[in-house]
Amino acid sequence: MHGLILVQFQKFIHRVGGPFAWQLVCRECGLPPKTYLPNQAYSDGETMALVMAASRVFMQAPGDFLEEFGKFLAPELLSFYSDLLDPQWTMFELLERVHQIFHSRVRQEVPGVLPPKLVLKRLGQHRALLTYSSPRNLCRLARGIVVGVGNLHQEYVALRETECTLRGDAQCVFDITLLTDRKKQQVSFARTDMFQIIEATPTDLSLLMLWLSGEGINPRIVYVNILQKMASTDGVVAKLHDQTVGVVWTCRVNPSFGLILAVVVDPEYRFSGIGKSLLEAGLAGLSSQLTGDATIGMDVPASFVPTALKYSFAPSQRIRHMKAFGVPRVLIPDTNVVSATSVPVESIADYDAQCFRMRRDHLIASVLEEVGRLSWVYVDGTAIRGVCVSGHSRNGIRILLLVADTDDIASAPLNRCLANFPSEAVFLDVPVHNSSAVTLAKEFGMVEVYQFNRLYKGVDPRFDYSRIYCVSLNGIL
Repeated sequence: MHGLILVQFQKFIHRVGGPFAWQLVCRECGLPPKTYLPNQAYSDGETMALVMAASRVFMQAPGDFLEEFGKFLAPELLSFYSDLLDPQWTMFELLERVHQIFHSRVRQEVPGVLPPKLVLKRLGQHRALLTYSSPRNLCRLARGIVVGVGNLHQEYVALRETECTLRGDAQCVFDITLLTDRKKQQVSFARTDMFQIIEATPTDLSLLMLWLSGEGINPRIVYVNILQKMASTDGVVAKLHDQTVGVVWTCRVNPSFGLILAVVVDPEYRFSGIGKSLLEAGLAGLSSQLTGDATIGMDVPASFVPTALKYSFAPSQRIRHMKAFGVPRVLIPDTNVVSATSVPVESIADYDAQCFRMRRDHLIASVLEEVGRLSWVYVDGTAIRGVCVSGHSRNGIRILLLVADTDDIASAPLNRCLANFPSEAVFLDVPVHNSSAVTLAKEFGMVEVYQFNRLYKGVDPRFDYSRIYCVSLNGIL
């Protein structure tokens, strides 16, 4: 296997699962983590072991995982071999030259590598047959790459595999059709009744996470574990020929309130109209779980607002733990958030030393000891991962200190604090140089209030750390 593929595979795992996902994949397949080089060849057995391990870690079928990787891989490969490209090439012109130009370069740079054979046969201006031949049988990867190339060329690709070695055929053949805007509308109406709406599985949830990462959102691998542990979450998926093409995920927060967490459709079927069908299915399922005068919340991008209004949704800023740009923040369950009084002082001192260097290793402890403080600690096993300290002020509740290892961990104790003071104003003094802290405040519906002169505006070497999401200089120092 070409080392460049493994380099990009490691990059894809990191993007989808976060900084520790690659270690999890390597541990799953029994290989020590190592750095792959793009100019080296590696065994196919090692490559497939990593793919199978990743599919288990992300609870995704190997074929689906390879296809999503292919969509990610396409722009990376074209960028790497940009010197061989002509910007004027159409998608079909590019695919016609892959085997002759790109694979010839690969064989020169990395002797011993046997790239797959790709042959394109045109059937017209907007249709062609692509034949894929390789002893590795990675046709799902090839399918993803074709869709990824289409996305780069802003082409809607209708792809059908007429022959496949995995089904016993001698080769894999893809029937590719590029659709014009008018044909997109025709296809959307023709396909709507072909979808099957059924209950989701954990595999569908991991596919949802892959789609979100493809849209530039980086859902960490912990998201999958979070939603699985939350017994009040449910999912519905749309299937087309046993392939998942859309997911809606909902959450019953309490008997009278529920959330539409996400409605995501495979980019390949973005014009199918299945998103509305999924939303209706999610609303129906969630409504059946709620009682009395119930409310359902949904955070949507601006482009989806007209659709939301049609379903009687009204704009609201009351849902504090929702992101402002379309995808709700998945809160880490509050079962990990405990009162600071139940945590050993030694553990807090150790976390102090990690968060505040520069002779500030007793800052958290000193804040906790003050009279009238209400504090929460995020505990992962025996380790502290975050601390939130609040206190009363003349104008309401002030968060005096919020430190955490990640954005999602920071949101959990902060959400617990807000839940304890539902009718009072809450103030958060965030370091403006920490963009994550500013984003976190906005996600909880907070607005800037300069009149109190409490915003931390300068870069202070004592507090210039990514873990610090809030520090009230007037209330602490």
